[in-house]
Amino acid sequence: MPVHRLDAVAATFHDDGSLSARTEFTSSIAALEAVLLPHLRREEVLGIVGHWMGDSLDPERFDTLVHAVGPVTRFILLHMFDGPYRRACAVRWGPDVPVGPLDTPR
Repeated sequence: MPVHRLDAVAATFHDDGSLSARTEFTSSIAALEAVLLPHLRREEVLGIVGHWMGDSLDPERFDTLVHAVGPVTRFILLHMFDGPYRRACAVRWGPDVPVGPLDTPR
């Protein structure tokens, strides 16, 4: 696993500081990045899809949708993805096109 490898190589780099330890450390970061970044991109896409699914839902259905995920995920979706999603929609369709569930001010 890239994270476990990075832990071990970081400790070696901290204690050793040699060029080979530094090379191994940067290689481990690259390996973690190769696994982590595609995962994070998928999470971002899911956040956008979640907002798209909530567009124009009535309050009851919107409540069902947002409670399909746990409280931390729900907080992130509602408070961190909302602004960027609304701005992207405004650019795409114009600032006067309403987005979001039906019970929110537009």
